[in-house]
Amino acid sequence: MKCGLRADRVSMDRLYLFFKRWNLSGNDRLSFSDFAQAIAPVNPRLGYILKERRAHRGVPTLDEIFTPAVRSCFVAVLDLAIDTEVSMEVIRQKLAARKEFDIGKAFLTMLAAQRDGSDRDASPAGAYLPSGLAKFITFRDLEVLMKKHNHFDSLDHDDLELLISRFDKDGDGRISVNEFFEQVEPHSHRQYYKPEGEGG
Repeated sequence: MKCGLRADRVSMDRLYLFFKRWNLSGNDRLSFSDFAQAIAPVNPRLGYILKERRAHRGVPTLDEIFTPAVRSCFVAVLDLAIDTEVSMEVIRQKLAARKEFDIGKAFLTMLAAQRDGSDRDASPAGAYLPSGLAKFITFRDLEVLMKKHNHFDSLDHDDLELLISRFDKDGDGRISVNEFFEQVEPHSHRQYYKPEGEGG
């Protein structure tokens, strides 16, 4: 809150969702590298510029780090990052409430390029599902899927990279079965989504 976020925007429930997504090492602590990845640009060129900047020596004050304009942008990015996690949780809970939704079938649907034979990966034995499909979703899978459902014209390469990064916690450029399940299953016990007909 000291950096400028409003108190009602940083409740423990909201911060938990941000922490859950960006605790990449799974050690119950948000490291500097975790936090840096959360707010760094997905665009490789811009990310490189940010990464190459030299760190301050010692422990700088907020005024030494941020000009008012930079501080305002930083707060906006952090606020949006937290909002994004809350929005994702609403979607996860909506999916969980749909009795016909099956995460496993959704994952197989995402393997669009592998199913149509346009992307055969030379992965080692053990990297495949019993169906013969790989245990991960590739950039090409997303591209084929978006084209099939007529969404591709409104997307560019960076959009698909951003979509993969949403799920890809280990940074290998693919979405594994475990990563997919982790991002699609609800994270919070708090009810962010109430099905129609429920009061509240």
